Amino acid sequence: MERLVTDLVGNAQRSTPPDGWIRVTTGLDGGVPIVRVVNSGPVIPREAAPSLYQPFQRLGHRSARADGNGLGLSIVTTIDTTHRARIVTEQGPEGGLDIIVGFPRRRDEP
Repeated sequence: MERLVTDLVGNAQRSTPPDGWIRVTTGLDGGVPIVRVVNSGPVIPREAAPSLYQPFQRLGHRSARADGNGLGLSIVTTIDTTHRARIVTEQGPEGGLDIIVGFPRRRDEP
């Protein structure tokens, strides 16, 4: 889970322009633990967001900083699948992305 959050935040850092912002929050949504990473930046077309979770995929204008190899969000997807979490990706309120990851309850929890 640490790697998932690290990759989400790292992706937001690389994709956010120097004058932009990043917000990371945690909490419960309907009893489900969530982590949310929202960043500002260029508008991401809704239809392009799913491709960002594929290995080596980056949108040209998202390269606000040159580092990164396009693996961050594909690693997030692998971790997400392994832990039966659910990722919801939307356009951010000021461009960028709004990503929420919800983690299921353990089977032994009520």
